[in-house]
Amino acid sequence: VVMVLRAVLLVATLAVAGAMLPARASPTAPVAAGFVDLPWHANYSYMPLRAALGAVPAWLEGTLYRIGPVRYTLEPAMPNIKHWFNGLGYLHEFKFDDGELKYSASYVPCTQYEAAMPKSKVGERISTEQDWVPASGAPYVPNTGVTIRMVGDHQVLVNTGYSGSNEAGPGATWLETPFQYTGTPLQPDQGAPAPSHSQTDPDGRVFMFNALFGGASGAGYQLYTVAPGSTEQQQLNILGPNPALGVPTYQHAFSITSNYVVLIEQPCTYGQHGWDTFKWIPEIGTHWRIVSRKTGQEVYTLHSAAVFFMHTVNAYETDTGEIVLDVVTYPDNSLLDALYIKTILETPNVTASAIGAARLQRFVLPLKANASVAPPTDLSPLPMEMPTINYAQYNTKQYQFMYANGRSSPDVEYFDNVMKVDVTGATPSLFWHAVDCYCGEPIFVPAPSASAEDDGVIMSLVLNTTLTESAQPYSFLLILNATNFDQLANVPLPYSVPLGFHGRFYPTSS
Repeated sequence: VVMVLRAVLLVATLAVAGAMLPARASPTAPVAAGFVDLPWHANYSYMPLRAALGAVPAWLEGTLYRIGPVRYTLEPAMPNIKHWFNGLGYLHEFKFDDGELKYSASYVPCTQYEAAMPKSKVGERISTEQDWVPASGAPYVPNTGVTIRMVGDHQVLVNTGYSGSNEAGPGATWLETPFQYTGTPLQPDQGAPAPSHSQTDPDGRVFMFNALFGGASGAGYQLYTVAPGSTEQQQLNILGPNPALGVPTYQHAFSITSNYVVLIEQPCTYGQHGWDTFKWIPEIGTHWRIVSRKTGQEVYTLHSAAVFFMHTVNAYETDTGEIVLDVVTYPDNSLLDALYIKTILETPNVTASAIGAARLQRFVLPLKANASVAPPTDLSPLPMEMPTINYAQYNTKQYQFMYANGRSSPDVEYFDNVMKVDVTGATPSLFWHAVDCYCGEPIFVPAPSASAEDDGVIMSLVLNTTLTESAQPYSFLLILNATNFDQLANVPLPYSVPLGFHGRFYPTSS
């Protein structure tokens, strides 16, 4: 009855909004709804949203950003995008202000988007304030569709696995594409592979690195920081490449503690012509490279058995001279092959098997020269991805709770729930799940004057793929009480959003 009522309320809300929805997905493959192309002109500016169920907490003040791919079909003369990671990026902005919620969204105005967009659409709204039309000889603008970070004077950067970023403005507009850091540019300037995820210290300092493959700086890793309130890159050091391969390895993320930067050199090389050319070399194992944040020097290099990962959770130092590092791991890199669009849609069992291998694991890194890393401890028996914590208050610190996307059963081809895990094991895991719903990364927002680590809310962008004669798939913003996982609000969007990646919430006070 609750689900029927929810559907009726949402369909009514969408009808009022006059939404234009993408074409129906096949009812035999529910996850296919997450890969239906958005129309080229599906952009929104400060659209009021209201809860169909529950109410948005009055204390929420700030902006939730979400980013992810929304289109894979290009012009007839251009090849279609084959991999989930490479779809054309799309930015969502949910602005919470004085009890009201307004929604804006737009395509990332990257070079690929401008080249592929039908010419009849050029000049249609990219923002309400400006139409972005590249000038002749304009610089390459990367398709930044993966992560969000903030630098300088509240400048929101949208990023991908590349050293270049684009700067988003209010209302999902675009201010600087590509974004340029101030000061002397690092080498190579805006043109190197890089982790999609940076790390931000609780004081606001950003840590990042570029992967170098030769040139003036040689091969290796160029570590740099950006001070709070600044847009100037400060080089921390250039580390040598992986000692067994002579080149950098693929790293989607990394970790920091109060005193160290930790690079996890998994034995996976960068590919040259697609994700299926990334080579897995397990015999060389994984190198854990620990760098002093103060001096930039690599102080410890540790070794363990081979492990593949996409996302770290948190890392902190102990009083006994160790680093505790939590990460979602896989036995190999087959996940990359399993996320081709053709694989997801035509052989979903392959994708289900790959994501089913994900495990939340804890590694304890001894701060000793040439030490080996002991086998990790499983923190949960369940597969999960898109891990987050209360980053604003607990990044680099000992913590208790993490949040992630999980699966309701082994045969589900993608993550269909939101979960809360107590990494100390003191309390049972909590879950939110609804039939035919696929959940986005859970974002934690602390309550004002929160006294407990989990005092706040979780927000997740959810895709409901339910398909009937009278209802299309639709998306909604789910808001949960982070303490007990009670649903607080269900806020429908005017269309269905393809499955995306990451987000960040920035309070107005920030």
